[in-house]
Amino acid sequence: MRRVWVGLFGVAVLGLAAGAVAQTAPAMHAEPVAAMSTSVAEDLPDAPMAATAQTETPMRVAPRYHLDIQADETAQSLDIRQKYVLAAYQDVNGNIVGPSFLAAAFSQLLNSDPKYGTNLGAFGQRYGAAILRETSQQMLYGGVGDSLFHDDPRYYILGDGHGIFRRAWYAATRVVITRTDDGGERLNAPLLLGYLGAAALTQAYYPAPSRGAGIVFKTYGGSLGGVALGFGYHEFLGDALRIAHLKKN
Repeated sequence: MRRVWVGLFGVAVLGLAAGAVAQTAPAMHAEPVAAMSTSVAEDLPDAPMAATAQTETPMRVAPRYHLDIQADETAQSLDIRQKYVLAAYQDVNGNIVGPSFLAAAFSQLLNSDPKYGTNLGAFGQRYGAAILRETSQQMLYGGVGDSLFHDDPRYYILGDGHGIFRRAWYAATRVVITRTDDGGERLNAPLLLGYLGAAALTQAYYPAPSRGAGIVFKTYGGSLGGVALGFGYHEFLGDALRIAHLKKN
């Protein structure tokens, strides 16, 4: 028993010495002292096995102004100015061109609101109105709303480590659930209020037959459905590209 106590005392002394040496010359002396401590520990009858250091591969850091954060990426924090920059970037880099074109084409096909008519000029007007609506949605949601509520405007992809139905449900529920700046979750007030504000603003540029409270809430509901589909697009786009052999695993 006395030999055990002596051995433990020796380990403590060597550990203190290793700490002192590591602070002054870690590159030259830290590893030999650690090796001596391990050797002494192995000689003790009841000493626990030395822990083996494991090197973990660090996660990739996502570019600051990417709207999608992959499952294997770490997001950079966004301050208020950067949230406005991200919202503006989505407006000018072409991300709203496709959704606006589809919305205008659908409205043209059904001759729904905004009621500009059915000729080619009417489609141009619908397309312009859709661009305005998408732009205002981005700024009121990702810029104003997320800055006021301290929420994160980016979409965090769940990834293929989960089932398809789990991922589809996750994408759809991001309409009402968002991530906060500190990584928590809560009601997506910026999106819900921002899209309502954008729907209300359409009354400033929609034609007279497409004005009124009923049209505002109809536009609002359609916009929420569209953003849910958009989240699903972001969630499964990588899988579709891999299936088409356009993206590496």
